[in-house]
Amino acid sequence: MEILSKLGIDWKLLIAQLINFAILLVVLYKFVYRPLLAMLEKRETMIAKSVDDARAIEERLRQTEKMSEEILIKTRQEAAQILETAGQTAEQRQNATIEKTKDDVRQIVEQTRTMLKNEKETLIHEARGHIAQLVVSATERVLGDMPHEKVGDALVKKTLEKIAG
Repeated sequence: MEILSKLGIDWKLLIAQLINFAILLVVLYKFVYRPLLAMLEKRETMIAKSVDDARAIEERLRQTEKMSEEILIKTRQEAAQILETAGQTAEQRQNATIEKTKDDVRQIVEQTRTMLKNEKETLIHEARGHIAQLVVSATERVLGDMPHEKVGDALVKKTLEKIAG
């Protein structure tokens, strides 16, 4: 111990400081180090859980994006099919309308032809009647001076048959 005295170290003070240091180590271990380790472990567990949750969220996000893309593709296909069906329906309606219009036009043309034919026959009949009256009048004037009425009647009938005929 003499060596320590020569160096200027008081051994009693050194032992007291060693005891104080040991007490400080025990207090720090019990009140600081252990709670600090527990808190670090808790944080580490929380961080690991957060990382796992983040991975799960990323996986769900990928699945959701994949489902969204599939739904979008399916929706586009359905829209294309609906448009195609609508186009076909419109074309069918257009063709039906065209056919109906053609039928209507044919019917109108046929009705017009029938009406014109009837009017033509009526006009011809009326014209024959007028011509017959004119022939009768002309024949009466020419034959009016003749004594035989039967000859005049026969001539009128013959002329009317030729005209009607």
